[in-house]
Amino acid sequence: MRCLKCKIEKLRREFPQVPLAETCDHANLHCLKCVIEVAEKKNKCSYSENKCSSPVTGPVLEDLKSRLKALLYTYESLTPELADASQECSGGVLSIALLNGDKMSIPFDPSMKIVDVCSRIKKIYNYDIKKQKLIYGEKELMLEKEDGSDTTLSDFGVKPNSTIHLIVLLFAIPEKMNEVTLDLYWGYPSRGRDYLDASVLVYQGKSEAGIVDYRHTSFPGITHSGDIMDDNAAQGHHVINVCLNKLPADTTSLFFTLSAWSSPTIGKFKHPSFSFFETSKPKLQLCEDKMKTAMDAQAIIMCVIVKKLICNTWTVITLGTQSGGNAKCYDRLHNTIKDKLLSYL
Repeated sequence: MRCLKCKIEKLRREFPQVPLAETCDHANLHCLKCVIEVAEKKNKCSYSENKCSSPVTGPVLEDLKSRLKALLYTYESLTPELADASQECSGGVLSIALLNGDKMSIPFDPSMKIVDVCSRIKKIYNYDIKKQKLIYGEKELMLEKEDGSDTTLSDFGVKPNSTIHLIVLLFAIPEKMNEVTLDLYWGYPSRGRDYLDASVLVYQGKSEAGIVDYRHTSFPGITHSGDIMDDNAAQGHHVINVCLNKLPADTTSLFFTLSAWSSPTIGKFKHPSFSFFETSKPKLQLCEDKMKTAMDAQAIIMCVIVKKLICNTWTVITLGTQSGGNAKCYDRLHNTIKDKLLSYL
């Protein structure tokens, strides 16, 4: 993700994760370092040249400094080759790409164990090793061989200066859990009412099978609440229910997307958030997100529920993939799914 102020590519975690003030109605597209530098000089938001006059002082500024300090400590505590693999490793590097656009690099060593690759990923992103799924080409890099011994990069023919894709498995849906709910809330942009659309794009293999949104509110096994707008509270709301055992038998994946209707980006909405839970147990969250990422995108593919055909069970995979497109026309979202996601699921 590129900082619009210093023009440097940085990880998403190097950007403010929440609005700097209640009066900030823009996406956080300036990195922590740039935001802090402006705040220390002007006591204002770094978007002050773009007519945002929100003050950034006191506890807010100290919190930003603490976050940046924690990040610097994390990076400095890494081994030198992990912190700057391209400079430390003459044998090439191995890039690990996440489906949300983030990427990290480590020195390439064909004898490196896959479990050690996963450990380095955990050190950076804090994803549990058991929830990591690594893909090279069309092959999944398993942690162990059939005899129980550890696998290595060379076992899968991984070459130097190549890229492995990381898929994060959020959770496996138990067989007894048949109905799940996605609950989305958003605050209106500062200029007035607008819509943040939650949609489900249904797939059968690599083919589009259906869309469920505010207009098309039903599909076998899926229902959508339509727009629930509260003008007094300046808040919108969408609820999507999915009954897994009532889906068509040939359904293989359900992509859950959020998209801005009239606003150019999701970041124009105040405090967007969603939760994902078993319908009968709404207080037990399976997944929730305050939408701290992809705020500069028109749409985000939040997660996907994928069917494992062999055992006929469902797994939720977190994505966070940015895309163009919205509920007016899903073509660009479908293109993102087909070009960037389907081959890794």
